[in-house]
Amino acid sequence: MSKSGFKKNNFDLFYELVRTDFVMRYHNSALGFVWVLLKPFLLYLIIMAVFSWLFGNHDPNYQLNLLLGLLLYNYFSESTLRGVTSLYDRSSVILKVNFPKSVAVYTSVVNSLISFLAGFVVFLIFWVWTKPLDSLVGLGYFGLQVLILSGLILGLNFFTGIIYTRLKDFLSVWEVLLQVIFWSTPIVYPASILPPAIRSLSLLNPLTIIVNQSRTAIVSGGDYHWNLTAYAAGITLILLAAGRRFFSVQVKKIAENF
Repeated sequence: MSKSGFKKNNFDLFYELVRTDFVMRYHNSALGFVWVLLKPFLLYLIIMAVFSWLFGNHDPNYQLNLLLGLLLYNYFSESTLRGVTSLYDRSSVILKVNFPKSVAVYTSVVNSLISFLAGFVVFLIFWVWTKPLDSLVGLGYFGLQVLILSGLILGLNFFTGIIYTRLKDFLSVWEVLLQVIFWSTPIVYPASILPPAIRSLSLLNPLTIIVNQSRTAIVSGGDYHWNLTAYAAGITLILLAAGRRFFSVQVKKIAENF
């Protein structure tokens, strides 16, 4: 088979895996794809009911900032959870078909990205309704943050997908870690309420930078912190390179773990 033919077959397989995952995810579900939109917005309503009285005075755009933060975190959470089991869930295909196993990891990101984009469209409707800024000129900068977040997720999934094939308890561990990440990232609460030392420490977390800079771009306005964005991008590139290397070495041995 020619190189171009092999690439086409890989793309066809990638498309089929994405399509199948998307269909199976909502198979026999009464609401189907609507759940993609309902999940973050139901969480949003619950958190708003509990915390808006506490943090609303600290942030005039608290509602939109909370919704955007939840959408970004939900993308991260959902995609990394799918990444943990990305190889194991496709073990039957992996054992029978010769294709780059990284395709399975890519699909874990793409399906969650589709869900995120659908939720973001609804967010834009809220944005038009409340109109916190005069325009959406920051969409390009926001797109850069989503790109960095996607790379961060992919880098993590290269590691976690392999780890899960050896340690099935890792999924439970990752679910706990996601809760730690959620509450240590200023999503529910504004970063401004943190003591200066804690606020500086929180910026070591790339997700904190991505959430804050995304809010700056399309909700609150203000100066872009390119140095922080460069830091988050640098961490992402290092994680991607290390994850891809780890994956390429370890994926050759995963058949014995299925």
